[in-house]
Amino acid sequence: MDLQILIEPSLPSVVPYAIAFETGATPAEVTPDPDRFVYEHHGDGFTAESSGALTRFYEDVALGRTLPVTFATHRIRDVDTVVALAIFLNRDLVLVPGTVGLVAQIDLIHRRSVMLAHLDPFLVAFVRMLRAFFPQNLNRSEMKSRIETSAGWVRDYIKEGIFPALGRGLPEVTILDTGTHGFVVAETMGDLVEGWVVLFSQGLVRGVLVSPEKEGRRQVMAARKSVYIPLNLALACKLLNDVEAAMGEPPEWTCQEDYLRSPSRGTTLTLPPMLEVFLRV
Repeated sequence: MDLQILIEPSLPSVVPYAIAFETGATPAEVTPDPDRFVYEHHGDGFTAESSGALTRFYEDVALGRTLPVTFATHRIRDVDTVVALAIFLNRDLVLVPGTVGLVAQIDLIHRRSVMLAHLDPFLVAFVRMLRAFFPQNLNRSEMKSRIETSAGWVRDYIKEGIFPALGRGLPEVTILDTGTHGFVVAETMGDLVEGWVVLFSQGLVRGVLVSPEKEGRRQVMAARKSVYIPLNLALACKLLNDVEAAMGEPPEWTCQEDYLRSPSRGTTLTLPPMLEVFLRV
C-alpha cells in the first residue's frame, strides 16, 4: 500500500480522498458520512468533552473502516497527531492491546493538559520529547525523516515498552507550605508547567509555584487543576496587575484557562503580598 502524508497549512477543512486530521473542520463536518474522513476536536463548537480526533481515528482503523491512503493535516500540532501518524503508517498496531491505552492517555492529555500528572513519568518525558521533535520551519525532507523516526518510537513503545533516550526527568519541586483544600506554595528551578505536573501528581490541586529569585525578580505560575477547584485566577490576575501598576511595573500578568503567569521578565513582588491576593480569591 502506497501511503502518503500531506502536511500543508492551506488545506481545506475537508480534503477530498484523504484523511483530514485537525484541519479546522466544524462539528457538522465530522459527523459520520461514508464519503468524508474528517477527524477534529478544535475550534468553535468543540469543547474538552468532545470526542478526540485521535480516539475517533483509532476506532475507525480498529473497526475496519476502509480509509484513504493519504493522511492530510495542517501541521504536527501536538503529540496526538504523532500517534495518529504512527497508526496510519503501522495499521497492525491496532491489534496490539497496548495501543488502546496509549491512545486513551494521549487523547486525554491533549484535551486536558493537567492530566499529564496521571501518566507514568517516563511517558510524560516521552510526550515532552515528541512535542519538541517537530519545531516550525522543518523542510520536507527533515519532516519526512522525523515522522518516520517518531512513528518508530511509538511502535517500539507500544510493542516492546521501549523508550528512546528521554533526557532529563521532571523537575524537583520544593514545597514551602500547604493550606486547605489542596493549596500549595512551592518552588522549583525547573520548568513551571512541568513543576505543576509534579504537584498535581502529589494530590495538590491549586496554589502558587515560583522560581528562585534572580536579580530581584522571580517567575511565578499559579494554577488550579480544573474549574471545579475554588481559585479565581482571572480575579487574581486583575488584582496583581493593579499592584504591579501601582509599583510602576508593567501590568503583564496573564491568565489562560487554569494557569496564571507572571510577566515574562518576572515579578518583583515577594511571596507575602502575592499570597494575600490568592487567599482572597
